[in-house]
Amino acid sequence: MPLSPRSPIFKFHRPTGNTTASGVYVSPYLSCKDCNALNFINATPIGMGFDLVAKGKPPVASGKYILDIRQRLASLRREVLPVCVGCGRTIHLAVGVRDFTPQLAEEAAAFQRSGDTRYHAAVQLQCAGRRWLARSEAHRRRVEKAKRDAVERRAAVTVQRRMRGVISRQTTRIQSGICIIQWAHPMMKSIVLDESKWDSSRPPLFWFEGDDLTLICTDYRNYLDRCGPLMTLRRFESNVVQFVHRINEMERKMATRIQAQWSQVQGCRTHTTHGAEVRWRQTHSPPQLPAPPGEDSATSQAGQPQATSREWVTTGRRSS
Repeated sequence: MPLSPRSPIFKFHRPTGNTTASGVYVSPYLSCKDCNALNFINATPIGMGFDLVAKGKPPVASGKYILDIRQRLASLRREVLPVCVGCGRTIHLAVGVRDFTPQLAEEAAAFQRSGDTRYHAAVQLQCAGRRWLARSEAHRRRVEKAKRDAVERRAAVTVQRRMRGVISRQTTRIQSGICIIQWAHPMMKSIVLDESKWDSSRPPLFWFEGDDLTLICTDYRNYLDRCGPLMTLRRFESNVVQFVHRINEMERKMATRIQAQWSQVQGCRTHTTHGAEVRWRQTHSPPQLPAPPGEDSATSQAGQPQATSREWVTTGRRSS
């Protein structure tokens, strides 16, 4: 069925019977499919043409009267489609009195189902997004933890290397001190261990003998681990260091005394040798003859080498 030129909602019916109008309304009511409101059509502006159709006059002959009706209908203004009193729109209007409650209920149910579907879809999307964000955050944390673990591992290796170096140097130092104490003369050990011969402000020292000394020379740390709390590592190492310091101090004093005595002996020997040589020259030197006239005594003796006292002292005899 063709649409009316006035509105897409109205349907144009070609009149049948005793009508001469170009078209009539199907119904004076318009129902809204969106809000189910009933709207009324104002058919007053139709005027004479609507009256002629409504009264159902018999068909008239062609002539001036039909021409007047057509002119009157042509002079009428087109009716404006009224908006819906419920929703204020015209797109959902339908001709006639209709009840769209079942359709609206079905649409509401479909809208509810689509809303539920959208809700579940949104929940699934949010779960997927949160899962992706959680995985990204977990990956970031794993990477940071791996970097931190690598830094801590390198730092731990560096600290361990430094500490091993410190412990090795300290162990070597103490082991060397133990060897020095073991190689020292027993008299020096007895002097070091005698508290009456040292300042009272210095701590007393101790040392080991027998099997304990053998174990200490082998591995003093293992020995100290088995000694218990009475002999700590700090106490033992400080004792060894003080013991070695006192031995070195005694050795320096002894070396100074030995050097002084040796210098005294060498000086006495040199003085004795020089005196003996001087006395020998005085007793065994030939008498000097007077020099001939005209010759200087210094000139006559210039070509003869003379022995010096330094040569006598060093060689112990005269030079020939």
